[in-house]
Amino acid sequence: GGDEIGRTQMGNNNAYCQDNATSWYDWDLSPADEALLDFTRQIIDFRKEHPALRRRRFFRGQHHEEHGTATDVAWLRPDGAEMAHDDWKIGWIRSLGVLIPGDEVHDVDALG
Repeated sequence: GGDEIGRTQMGNNNAYCQDNATSWYDWDLSPADEALLDFTRQIIDFRKEHPALRRRRFFRGQHHEEHGTATDVAWLRPDGAEMAHDDWKIGWIRSLGVLIPGDEVHDVDALG
């Protein structure tokens, strides 16, 4: 644990065998850690409010125009245009966007 407050184990992926500062928690959070924890709480609440972010199946990129959108997920370039196959090979692009249409959630059950 600890990602929600920016905690690191400095690359140690098995800290259970570490009885030292690598695995100890410092519960006195800095203002930056408090802000990250607050943001984490907000983003969890946001996810709970939007079924499109709680899918039960992987995206397929399939066209579903009969449901009102072109695909179940669209990856966007920094200029907002949908990424083409060759766009994924451009090394200098450092950001991308994702469009997840809420009207594409067709796997809702009794629990939402």
